Amino acid sequence: MRFFITVFICLNLTGLLCAQNERPLRELVTLNTNSSVQKKLRNVASYLKEKEWEPAFKIMQQVSQEQGDSLIRIRSQHYIPVLEYCQRMIAGLPQEGLTYYRKQVDAHTKTWYQNARKNKDIRLLHKILKQSYASSISDKALLLLGEYAWERDEPAIARYYWEQLIPLPYKVAAGVPLPLLRYPDSRISQAEIMSRLILCSLAEGNDARAQLELNVFKKRFPNTQGTIAGQTGLLSQLLTKEIKKEEHWQPVKSHALTQTFAGNIQRNRTVAKQVDIGFLQWKISLPFSAVALLQKKKGMFFRKALSSHPVVFKKIIFVNGDESIYAYHSKTGLPWPNIKDHSPLFSLAENDRELQPATLSLPVVGIPRHTMTVHQGYLYAKLGSPVTSRPFQNQQLNELNSKIVCLDLEKGEGKLVWKVSAKVLQKKVQEEWAFEGAPIVYRNHLYVATRRGTPHTEAGIACFHKATGKLIWHQKVCSTVNLVAGQQSFISHNLLTYGNQTIFYSTNLGAVIAIDATDGTTKWAMTYRSQRPKKISKYNSDAYQSLTPCLYYQGIVIAAPNDSGKIFAIDAPTGRLLWEQTLRGGTEQLLGIGKHGTLIASGKRLYGIDVLSGKIRWQLGYEDPLGQSYGRGLLAGDVIYWSLREEIVVVKQFSKDKNYLIVQRIPLKKLHGETGGNLSILNNQLLIAQP
Repeated sequence: MRFFITVFICLNLTGLLCAQNERPLRELVTLNTNSSVQKKLRNVASYLKEKEWEPAFKIMQQVSQEQGDSLIRIRSQHYIPVLEYCQRMIAGLPQEGLTYYRKQVDAHTKTWYQNARKNKDIRLLHKILKQSYASSISDKALLLLGEYAWERDEPAIARYYWEQLIPLPYKVAAGVPLPLLRYPDSRISQAEIMSRLILCSLAEGNDARAQLELNVFKKRFPNTQGTIAGQTGLLSQLLTKEIKKEEHWQPVKSHALTQTFAGNIQRNRTVAKQVDIGFLQWKISLPFSAVALLQKKKGMFFRKALSSHPVVFKKIIFVNGDESIYAYHSKTGLPWPNIKDHSPLFSLAENDRELQPATLSLPVVGIPRHTMTVHQGYLYAKLGSPVTSRPFQNQQLNELNSKIVCLDLEKGEGKLVWKVSAKVLQKKVQEEWAFEGAPIVYRNHLYVATRRGTPHTEAGIACFHKATGKLIWHQKVCSTVNLVAGQQSFISHNLLTYGNQTIFYSTNLGAVIAIDATDGTTKWAMTYRSQRPKKISKYNSDAYQSLTPCLYYQGIVIAAPNDSGKIFAIDAPTGRLLWEQTLRGGTEQLLGIGKHGTLIASGKRLYGIDVLSGKIRWQLGYEDPLGQSYGRGLLAGDVIYWSLREEIVVVKQFSKDKNYLIVQRIPLKKLHGETGGNLSILNNQLLIAQP
């Protein structure tokens, strides 16, 4: 079996507990919940309603200490941690209740704040908010965390903290938690906070939101004086001038080099400039999957899969197979660093004396995928068997030999820095975990999805130190009944997404999970009705095995789980469902957010969707298989490169006239004898990873 990568020269480039009248969703997924906690919190609500503060706070302190990280359902499909639930209840109390609470916590929180400010200890500030959100000093902690984020050029994170200083426009009854965390009675100027939020919107490139916020600001604070960018005057006038400085407030554009699947850790990259495809430059064979080859040899259901997703670093293209990584010069297609050496840049078998060849037990279902991540001159990849769970009776087979490897590209020409086996996750002899897809990297940490297949299917997230590969934490996030009844080996390749100090995970098991990137605690979980195929062989199709990690965009998480058939838009800070949409032809790729907030999604068809409302703006596609998506397209400039089996169609991301969406058709089969595939761009080259 041969897989190919084709490269073309391109011209001209770049608060409530679940309501009694709300029917709960029947869920196949199991989360970290505790039934006794819900009963205790109902007692707390009764105490608070009667203004019996002491017993209420005593119970909340107990459950927060003992079960604070467990989840509680606040409405159908929506779960939050018990600790946050308690903080929301306290923040919604009348002044009498807040006064009583603050007498209990203010002394130590003020000490924490003073130490945090003195030492610039962000973790200590987080501790204040997590354990004593409604203390008298917490509003200053929110303000300071926002300032630190602004200094780091992270306006989305700054906004996350500062907007919590804007109180809700209504009150809730005692014992009822706030629908989201908001500090109740900050003494910090509301005009100052709102002006900061407008600047955050500008820095994020969200001009429309900035204008809406400015309109509200002018009505609320028409005569308020202040200073912005060294100028003093009416804040409304100063902010109006800032909005007009469009060139000054343009957000930083994505770098032209691919860094990971979908371009970046938000899974939302748009290449700066579109391309014109010229002549075929070179073509090479790609590594094959031993599992796919075995499936074909044994006569199992098999089709050529679009498995490879190359990454690029300094004009060098990297591709990987099950156990090897290869590197090629982008201009010539010759091997790197030695053009005469066609052996792998890195081979797991050659660099691991303890490694035993994987013994694959049949039948095997699923599609092997190959992804990697490049970060600051280092390449991170998951290697080993693509199998992530296997039949219990075949535990003696060495099938789950997955590892994460780190290679030095900047100085070491691909030299191995460290490798870590999934065995480090095992706390018991028979607790067999496997790594899923390529890890993502943020700051000093590396995050990777994990899976365990027996006795039931479990999903987790592991965090490692990026420089050493040392395990920092590993958290199980959900579990469910075995997907393939424990009779087959199963292949999966789930990927994580980062946004606003949070790791988002579409588990494809009935839940989308948000995890705190600092300590691994769950921020929220959203469940949905899991629709699993009746035939096991369906797991060999893109409909149930497509690569659709969450997409993060300006406080919104887009998820398209393989086991749902729907697209969900979720409020990133709270986990609240914003909208859901079902697309004809399914959803196999979330390509990114294009012009005017247009979510681009592809399955058998290509769709443009309003990211704020979920309304379909336009769609393209045909019933003929040749007119259906084939591989992963990409966004570049104002257009989409939509890959079909025999051509690439260039489509406008947004157009008021739906009849003029298509800009160009590039007949690959006719002109070059080639097919479409997974697309990526490097300077003046278009890369097509074919099956």
